[in-house]
Amino acid sequence: MHLCVNSAMVNAYWQIGRLIVECEQKGEIRAEYGSQQLEQLSRSLQSDFGKGFDVTNLRNMRRFYITLR
Repeated sequence: MHLCVNSAMVNAYWQIGRLIVECEQKGEIRAEYGSQQLEQLSRSLQSDFGKGFDVTNLRNMRRFYITLR
């Protein structure tokens, strides 16, 4: 059971990272200088889904996707 939950979480984090890079950053590894993208996205996701989507976690999800793509 734990393996299923863990692999679902890993997949979800990778997919969120992918969406950040591919959709929000238009495929660029780095966001535009001075962009407040992650802060805005964090507020929106936390509003919809609760805790767990702070800027630090979103940065980690983005790094995870970039590392494994």
